[in-house]
Amino acid sequence: MVKALKEETMATTMAFSIRIEEFEGELALCRAAMGKGVSSAVFSYKGKIEN
Repeated sequence: MVKALKEETMATTMAFSIRIEEFEGELALCRAAMGKGVSSAVFSYKGKIEN
């Protein structure tokens, strides 16, 4: 049982590591876009879609 929990923990850790790497890549793209003077980009969250 302990071995199964350890394997599950390792699998979860690997999945999180992969996801973190993906987020870091997306963050780098956002930083690059903002650094190039994308002044028309407006980031906001209103919780709904507006037309």
